[in-house]
Amino acid sequence: MAQKALKRGTGARGLRAILEDVMRDIMYDLPGREDVTEVVVTRECILEGRPPLLVTEPQRAKKEA
Repeated sequence: MAQKALKRGTGARGLRAILEDVMRDIMYDLPGREDVTEVVVTRECILEGRPPLLVTEPQRAKKEA
């Protein structure tokens, strides 16, 4: 990711733009998903445009009061 940002010549803003591009499809859905515990951005996400990996856990049954 840093190498891509260097090629853009934009420093930290370049890093942010690259990460936003990778996360664009999921960043609006994540706040509503309680099953996602981790988002893993891999080399393939940056270089090949693959989506990030979502690490999930089964949803626990909510206890009613």
